[in-house]
Amino acid sequence: MRHAGAWGAIATALFCVGGLRASGAEKAWDEVKSKHFRVLYAAREDVARTVLERAEAYYTGIGEVFGFPRHKDFWLWDNRVRILLYGSRDAFREATKAPGWAAGRASAERREIAGWAGEDGFVDEVLPHELTHLMFRGYLGTAEAPRWLEEGVAQWVSPVRRAAAQVQGERLASSGEWVPWKDLERWEIPEDGNTAMRYYAQAAGLTAFLLDRYGMERFARFCRAMRDGRGPDDAFRFTYGGFVPSMEQVEREWVQSLRKGGT
Repeated sequence: MRHAGAWGAIATALFCVGGLRASGAEKAWDEVKSKHFRVLYAAREDVARTVLERAEAYYTGIGEVFGFPRHKDFWLWDNRVRILLYGSRDAFREATKAPGWAAGRASAERREIAGWAGEDGFVDEVLPHELTHLMFRGYLGTAEAPRWLEEGVAQWVSPVRRAAAQVQGERLASSGEWVPWKDLERWEIPEDGNTAMRYYAQAAGLTAFLLDRYGMERFARFCRAMRDGRGPDDAFRFTYGGFVPSMEQVEREWVQSLRKGGT
């Protein structure tokens, strides 16, 4: 079941660096495969095949948009990404220990995504979100990147989520309820759904603002700088220093743009 309202679609996925706690029942599941993915499913086969087909399309599209290189054996053969498609929300939550507001979960370490077949929006919103997490983390390798940036990139790939984040961001800006940048930078994604919604809105909003204001090419350069060993602050100065002095200033400009009703 989808959360009520446009904003509910934003807070449907949680990224975790460690492995998912999948149940032993998956061993008895059916499976379909493609070039880069394996879908293990306890649901209808047609649903699993739709997930498989769309995952391949997202894999190509996300890589092209952000310029993530895909080397020869990336996610091939034994390295295919596993998508665990549970038959119910309860089974998904029991296996993954995800918070109640989450409809998907991913592990970069295990190259694994989990969701449930009945989630309205899984294919169009949750799946590309989680795939972007895996591709972004695979691109950065062991490099450090802010959690808000990883979440923001994963939110940005969905036009629905970008639009919802804009609406929610305008509400937060007008009410003064946004989280100050330094606090956002230190946040862990919370269990509370309402707090998580604010986190996701701001992560998506700041990422979209950087992309809209300064362009995809510069944003890609920012990510490459982190991948090549610069810390996040150093990478930001290296990439954006000639335009804006700090992320605090980006935040101020973003909030000002929201109060005016757009970027």
